[in-house]
Amino acid sequence: MRNPVQQYLDSITLSITSKNYFAALSIALMLPDICSAIQDKSGTTNGNLYSNWFDTYLSKYYSSLNSGKEIIFLSGKECYAIRCSYLHQGIHEISHQKVLAKQQDNSNHIKFMAEMTSDKIKLGDTLCLSLENFCNYMIDGVNEWIVKNSKNKLVTDRISQLPKVYTSSFSPMFGVVISQ
Repeated sequence: MRNPVQQYLDSITLSITSKNYFAALSIALMLPDICSAIQDKSGTTNGNLYSNWFDTYLSKYYSSLNSGKEIIFLSGKECYAIRCSYLHQGIHEISHQKVLAKQQDNSNHIKFMAEMTSDKIKLGDTLCLSLENFCNYMIDGVNEWIVKNSKNKLVTDRISQLPKVYTSSFSPMFGVVISQ
């Protein structure tokens, strides 16, 4: 059977293709939680683990150098804040999120734009991101994480235990076959 993480990645791609943008974004925002929990010894995650995972695998897409100074458009903590606001409150306001309390130069709003012609635009305290690019960067980050952890038994064992959505017959136990 293929890597169960692929079901999540395929769902994002299919959702973008069918313009089901809320589904694509929701799954993309969940993936750092899933990946950071899988690789943590306790099997759980938190804001710091989520932020560190994002910074490790996606910061290259959301930072740049300008005259030798690093400009960060979207940090792991901001991504965690938008994950909390978007998935739990249905809003794009992030200034109230505790994870940002000691961090400066944050965006207060992160808005995702479908079919946006540029990758990211910062307008005052609002960061506008291409939804499709964000989701595709997340897919790339997860694929990089999978390759990096391909020999990590803890990670590969936990990946194999992820829930699966069955689309054909399967046998949950010896002697029992469930089919469509």
